[in-house]
Amino acid sequence: MKKKLLLVALLAFIFSFQGMSIPPQISMIGEFNHWSGDIFMTQDMVNPDLWSASLTVTAADDMNGNGTVEMKFRQGASWTTNWGDDTFPSGYGYQGGPNIPVDFGTYIVTFNRANGEYNFAIPPPPPPPVPVSNWAIILGIFLIAVFMVFRFRRRMA
Repeated sequence: MKKKLLLVALLAFIFSFQGMSIPPQISMIGEFNHWSGDIFMTQDMVNPDLWSASLTVTAADDMNGNGTVEMKFRQGASWTTNWGDDTFPSGYGYQGGPNIPVDFGTYIVTFNRANGEYNFAIPPPPPPPVPVSNWAIILGIFLIAVFMVFRFRRRMA
């Protein structure tokens, strides 16, 4: 009886994964990589349709000299499923749409595979360094000196 129950549980476990599949990765391709060698995006842990990546484009990436860098999103590194639109910095890409014109800069790019929504956001600047006051330096030197005095006193006694 236990063997049959174990077999049923094992089969249920195996078949529960049969319907689950890993969705093809979303990537970015464009003038910045000479339309080859996709930049793969990272899938969101909460929303499996949401993908993100960082992207930096410069004037050197502008292959056709129009002042922007053209790109598209695509699925599975294939042209079979690709999204594009003619708006920047955000919009809704659609299947087989035009190339997205991206201004020169550094961006956090998000793309929603379910509805084609994309956004190019400028990342926030890094936080300023924490200043160290003279009092903190003096206190640090004092504590080190006290430690050294006590350490050497024990060795000499």
